[in-house]
Amino acid sequence: MFVPRGRGGLGGARRHPGRKVSSCQLVKITLAYAMGCLVTLYVLKVVYSLTGEQALARVFDDSSGRDEHVSSYPYVRVRDFDIYEGSPMTFDDLEMNPPVTKNDVLINATYMCPVYSGPGFDETKVAFTKNVRVASVKTSDTTTTTSRNRAHFLAMPKPQRVALDWDDSPYAAASLTNANYLLSLEPDRFLATFKQNAKMHPKAAPYGGWEHPTCELRGHFLGHYLSALSQLAAYGTAPKQQGEEARRLAIYIVQQLSEVQEALGEDGYLSAFPSEFLDRFDNHKPVWAPLYTIHKLLRGLLDASHLLGIEQALDVAVALAEYIKARVDRVIQERGFDWHTASLNMEYGGINEVAYRLAARVTRNATRRRALADLGQLFEKPCFTGRLLADAVGVANEGPNGKDGLGGYHANTHYPILHGSQTLAEFYSELADSPSPAIHARAQAVLMELSAHFIHVLKQRSYVTGGSTHVEIWAHSHHLGETVADHLAHEPQWANAHQESCTSVNLIATARALLRWRGATAASVSYAELIEKLLLNGILGTQRGLEEGKMLYMTGLGPGASKGGPQHWRPTGWGDAHDSFWCCYGTLVEAFASLPVDVFLSDEDKSSVPEVLVLQLISATLTMDSGTRVKVEAVAPGQNGRSASIVVRTLPRSEELMMLSVRMPSWARASMPISVHLREMNNRVHAIPDVTPGRFLRLRRRWKRGDELRIDIDVELRVECLADARAEFQNLCAVLLGPVVLAALTNGYREVASISADDVQKFVKEVPIASREAVVSLRASSSEGDIYYVVRGDESSDAEWPSSVPPTAIRVSSVESNLPKLLGARKGGTDAANRASWVRHDDAQQMSLESLDRPGCYLGCDGLVCGLPDAGAAPQFRTVEHGSCTTLQSSTGRGVLHVTWTDSSSSSSSSSSPAVTCIGVSEALPPPSSSACLSLDAPSSFPTSSFVYSPPSIISNIRRPTRSYLLVALNGIVDERYSVYLKQRSWTSEVQESWSTN
Repeated sequence: MFVPRGRGGLGGARRHPGRKVSSCQLVKITLAYAMGCLVTLYVLKVVYSLTGEQALARVFDDSSGRDEHVSSYPYVRVRDFDIYEGSPMTFDDLEMNPPVTKNDVLINATYMCPVYSGPGFDETKVAFTKNVRVASVKTSDTTTTTSRNRAHFLAMPKPQRVALDWDDSPYAAASLTNANYLLSLEPDRFLATFKQNAKMHPKAAPYGGWEHPTCELRGHFLGHYLSALSQLAAYGTAPKQQGEEARRLAIYIVQQLSEVQEALGEDGYLSAFPSEFLDRFDNHKPVWAPLYTIHKLLRGLLDASHLLGIEQALDVAVALAEYIKARVDRVIQERGFDWHTASLNMEYGGINEVAYRLAARVTRNATRRRALADLGQLFEKPCFTGRLLADAVGVANEGPNGKDGLGGYHANTHYPILHGSQTLAEFYSELADSPSPAIHARAQAVLMELSAHFIHVLKQRSYVTGGSTHVEIWAHSHHLGETVADHLAHEPQWANAHQESCTSVNLIATARALLRWRGATAASVSYAELIEKLLLNGILGTQRGLEEGKMLYMTGLGPGASKGGPQHWRPTGWGDAHDSFWCCYGTLVEAFASLPVDVFLSDEDKSSVPEVLVLQLISATLTMDSGTRVKVEAVAPGQNGRSASIVVRTLPRSEELMMLSVRMPSWARASMPISVHLREMNNRVHAIPDVTPGRFLRLRRRWKRGDELRIDIDVELRVECLADARAEFQNLCAVLLGPVVLAALTNGYREVASISADDVQKFVKEVPIASREAVVSLRASSSEGDIYYVVRGDESSDAEWPSSVPPTAIRVSSVESNLPKLLGARKGGTDAANRASWVRHDDAQQMSLESLDRPGCYLGCDGLVCGLPDAGAAPQFRTVEHGSCTTLQSSTGRGVLHVTWTDSSSSSSSSSSPAVTCIGVSEALPPPSSSACLSLDAPSSFPTSSFVYSPPSIISNIRRPTRSYLLVALNGIVDERYSVYLKQRSWTSEVQESWSTN
């Protein structure tokens, strides 16, 4: 980071009233004042150089070597295909920059760093670690140890130049659901608390939840809302008419905020809460993150300005930022810089990030630009970024937070600070004091390479989904076991408290910046795949299907977790459209409104051949500066069984020389090569051989209108085990279909005999399409007309099932009054619906009925029969029609399946215990009673096709003694209980041999 210019801040010399001052005295006063200013400038400059220059980058000591996580960079070579019409294919090498070294940083300060930092921080109750060494970027030495040829970031899609394609993908469904929700909200209800704070008359009553007038975080969602509306209009994540409405609402909100700012009359202050909240922050008194809220508001105004061109939004944002700057200057003047630095232990959002962005936008006023850049410097955090930078270059810091300093910290407090460092890297050459290109290149490299170091240490505490928090906190490196331990099956508030949705969105932004810095390199593939993993397992699935405004704060990863179950801070998981507005509501509406920005990056520098990177399997269209359109049609993993595909079409106005770089996923099945074909406009087809997964396929050629690149990928079923170095937790592993996490539907029991990569390939089988379309429920009516369903077991038998004895009970239950609706709208949407659902297997004139969520368990006359090798060995029934009545008759002569009650008077009582059994042994039965009449309703199928939001194509079995598991995509689960991590258990050799035989 650069060293900001110093400031005087002492005020003018006061004259005693009525007292004359001689010219000599006046000269002395003037000289003394000037000397004081110079001393102050020097001291502040030194202080800032020691404390304000934090960075996040991946930095290596030349002598330290590289571990397996980073062996592929920065010296990777990527194949570059040059395919010209009528000429052979050639290969070029793409050289990468050399690494940053210790010579690029300063280890120049020690701090007392808190063991916990985040919301609710109280310096009187939190312990501190003394003498923590931190690092910063060199800005004075003009020599640099490395030469760097990349001095710019690849461009994200420009506003109005990208759009989501409205296919049948889960991304399109999620985006449309989000757009409908955003446009159903009333801006005046968000503005109400702003106007109340300014003593203005609101036009509508305020919303509830975190926007309630008594909530200290009120006003934060309006910033997210303004950003999301701007993204809807700019990124084509809503149909055209909705995009125009989003633009209109954004303009209206900015106009209203400008009026509120003027009415408050506090030199630019703007918020839904009084400035007294900021006084409490400045005085280190308990308050719920007022600057966090200010950050969201500033981001919303910046997005409205940048994406929609609303100039008034920039004016409002600059005035508010300058108000914050004046407050901080006053605190430093009155209490000193250390006091201000101590306040950064509380949550304050990404004030540094928005300050740098504002400074980059203010191009006509150098003084204002410098002040805004200085504001960003004042909110860099030594105990986070400085400590992490020191860790990256091998400076040892021990203590309760671990050597990297992340353990025990509140994750969402720190991601925005990291984004500030990345933003400074992007705009460094515009904002730095020094004119030296060498210093600029070095500072940019350190800032960005250390972001990669952050990703590296984060992997050591990340789950299979890409998320990394439990109860909003980062665990210590390789110590995740306790957060998914067996006992959490009986403590749902902790089993459901993983992967805060905010952190998924913020980590995507972190990886996106690294992608823009790295370009089409092997290292970039890992960042693109991290984004893909987070989109599939941390973003999709946080909406409750197509229900608008029902979203999720956390995604549970413990045994027997449930998205609808209690979390550590509230009794239910899903939020309410008008009564929640948590932080994660804000980040999620932005995530769904900006999906296309992660599909493309481009480099259209006029001095080189234009390049477009295609990063994600999401259908979207990009329009380049030249007018050429690049259209992507994709089928993501999980949409179509074990296959995925991507088709890229170029639509130039005329022939255009361009580099097209497409990510080849590392999750492609190793035994099935990726198939790549280039079809030219004249239908000539080029097969591209030897495509390596985990790299970019780079095609440099003259593209014509209608040229098409088709890539077909067979998706690998694979295993990832928990990131925990301790032996007692190394038997916890998850199953994935490529990047898609598959969860077992289970109330907490999760043991398997083995879960190695070979076992998954051998024993996990895709459910046939015929079975997915043959799900039925068995419905019976009592003599009083009450409706009952034949169900498998019950919740208690699931939870208490020992490893050797499966629940064999079959009973009759009314389940819940809305069961038919659930079955019709979303098969498998709840555990109750699952227990009442059966997979029908037809064989000639017979059929067997397999439990939907207990594969391998079949309906029989004496209860549930489990452990059978296939449906052919299961009890068989045939249907016999008796007028309007259908009976199920046992094919082995056991009789007719009956539903019986103790007596008719108790049939409608909740305390009755109806039974299911076979009665009679003769096929020549008398006309059946109503208790033998069963309706075989076929209301829906497996979750694959009945629920358009996220149709998991893979629903599979992991076989083990006495128990199989139904696996579905985590992003397709609604309210069922599930376990992401299965537990390998040692079995006797006899059992294992029997199991292997089956």
